[in-house]
Amino acid sequence: MKNSKLSVARIPWTINPPTPNPKEFLFLLLLILFVPTDLFSQLNELVSEFQKTESEAESIADSIVGVVKTIAGVSVIIGSLVYLYLREQQSDLTKKVGNTIIGIALFFILLAVGDSIRS
Repeated sequence: MKNSKLSVARIPWTINPPTPNPKEFLFLLLLILFVPTDLFSQLNELVSEFQKTESEAESIADSIVGVVKTIAGVSVIIGSLVYLYLREQQSDLTKKVGNTIIGIALFFILLAVGDSIRS
């Protein structure tokens, strides 16, 4: 057990702090003095690109909401016609179609309300 790793006392390593190099200090000083002008212009360009992309994304979102509204409206109309056709049969299919129409209509209403709140 004398020679095992568990019996050896751990000695913490001591790290000497690195001595600063004058060339590195000069490079960092020049970097701090001259880079921000280019950096700020790039940041301004990035912000303008982000704003342009944001406005394009809003127009895409409006288009998608319009398409979904159209699909929901057409689905309600077609479902209503199917329900009118199956109404006389008094079957489970008629109840399922009726519940589906109600669900699509509620989705359409919630979509319209959400769109009006967003605007």
